[in-house]
Amino acid sequence: MDCECRLPDDRHSICCGEECLNRALMVECSSRCRTGNRCTNKNFQKRKYAPAKIFWAKGKGHGLKATAFIPRGKFIIEYLGEVVSAKEFKKRSHEYARSGKQHHYFMELSRQATIDAYHKGAISRFINHSCEPNSETQKWTVNGLLRIGFFAIRDIQPEEEITFDYQFIHFGQGQKCLCGAPSCRGIIGREAGQQDNRKKADGDDENYGKLILSMG
Repeated sequence: MDCECRLPDDRHSICCGEECLNRALMVECSSRCRTGNRCTNKNFQKRKYAPAKIFWAKGKGHGLKATAFIPRGKFIIEYLGEVVSAKEFKKRSHEYARSGKQHHYFMELSRQATIDAYHKGAISRFINHSCEPNSETQKWTVNGLLRIGFFAIRDIQPEEEITFDYQFIHFGQGQKCLCGAPSCRGIIGREAGQQDNRKKADGDDENYGKLILSMG
């Protein structure tokens, strides 16, 4: 999909910024973009990740924290892993449970596909849950493919842990929340089939960007 942005006369002006139609639709510009190398709407393609590192988050295990200031709205990192079918997801979730794996890294990409970051993934899989998160997941279309990234929903300070609301769909006993936020719900997410009353745009996949906890 080509946007309508054009190269401005000023060489220092930002191209494909907030006014870009593609950006508004969460679609990254392609190589056909008229602004060429000055296009700023290619975060996923150019891996414009925010500075972050893995650290030990005490009782929560590993976590991810910022190593520099991350402004609100900034693309932080992509959630990477193997994209598997719904059938393969069910198979793997049972296999992981039977083998005693305590940490699962499933994130729903669409109704038909799930990202499994257990064997292959990036440091984004270490982002912990919080009931008062500082980032959110967004589903973008990049060269015709769906991809999920984390974006800051408020300013994130250096050395601050990066978190998002897992919105777990759990099968079986719920997982205790250790985020420590004043509004902590005590349990991460909701049971499969439980009503989610948040508004969604028409045509949106119900659970994209949510982690899925399978208890076997």
